Amino acid sequence: MGTKLGLSKEILSDLSLAAILHDVGKTRIPERLLEKPGKLTATEYDEIKRHTIYGYELLKSIPGIPPSIALTALQHHEREDGQGYPHKLKGSNIYYLSKIVAIADVFHAMSSDRVYHQAMPFYKVIEQMNRDVFGKFNPKMLLVFIPIDGYLSWERSHAY
Repeated sequence: MGTKLGLSKEILSDLSLAAILHDVGKTRIPERLLEKPGKLTATEYDEIKRHTIYGYELLKSIPGIPPSIALTALQHHEREDGQGYPHKLKGSNIYYLSKIVAIADVFHAMSSDRVYHQAMPFYKVIEQMNRDVFGKFNPKMLLVFIPIDGYLSWERSHAY
């Protein structure tokens, strides 16, 4: 995505590191919550959401880690429409690397088996992400990740 968006080599390097470390704050979340197979309580979900803050605090304290990496960890669950967390930021108030990592993170979460859900079929993941193109995600970035023409070609080839 970063290459298609025309990011410089330096920014691509930051994006790669941010993508690898964005969930590092989960190391401070109790394992029983991360591996809970059923629905989380509101209190448990609030604790899970704190992983963004924990990651930010951890990464900003490490010498040599660019501030952009910590900021990406903090904001990767923020959404364009302000419905994300931890600060309910909107649009241009969300750091652009966070927006890219958010798209990859959601795709991975939806298409992977987790203790709380089975992986969704690829076409269902794409359908859901396309429904979110105007609202949750930055449209330009999501359309780089899932080009509409590529999706339409796939959909036509899999029509009943």
